[in-house]
Amino acid sequence: MGMIILEGPDGAGKTCLGQALADDLGLDIRHEGGPPEDHAELERRMELPGDRQPSIILDRYGAISELVYGPIVRDGPMLPDTDLWQNLRDLSHRQPVALIYCRPSMDTILAAIMRSELKAHKSAEHMTRVRTRSVDLIRRYDLIMPQIAVSTAMAVIWHDWSCHDPLVLSAILRRGHIV
Repeated sequence: MGMIILEGPDGAGKTCLGQALADDLGLDIRHEGGPPEDHAELERRMELPGDRQPSIILDRYGAISELVYGPIVRDGPMLPDTDLWQNLRDLSHRQPVALIYCRPSMDTILAAIMRSELKAHKSAEHMTRVRTRSVDLIRRYDLIMPQIAVSTAMAVIWHDWSCHDPLVLSAILRRGHIV
């Protein structure tokens, strides 16, 4: 059985895509949330599944999130980069993994984030920090995703929910024997 990992910045459509894929493929989805708060949580999120684990959809994966968020929100990851990359290689050699990078346009992502922040009645100063950090995170994701494709056995798929149908992704995942 395989695993589907959804990654991308906040507002990129991971949760909506995950639910659509879960409904269509009959899989469970597990939401990991934002960057881990401490070392123990990161370790838990990076536990490798057993050999007979059923297919599952993960809304984020600890090692990837840490590679992206660590340098931006904490001035560096909680574990050495070499450990994070080794975890990704081990995961991709244990079972088929499709990594779907949810990446609509920068404007689409920023608009979704700003709408969310405005609903929470955040200050203009807070909104500026969120926007700056979001741009940095998107750039970091754009840098990391090709490296994952080259360094692991994961199939990396770039997905833009604003112009791609999730059911097409379901068909690709079935045809590629991921699920």
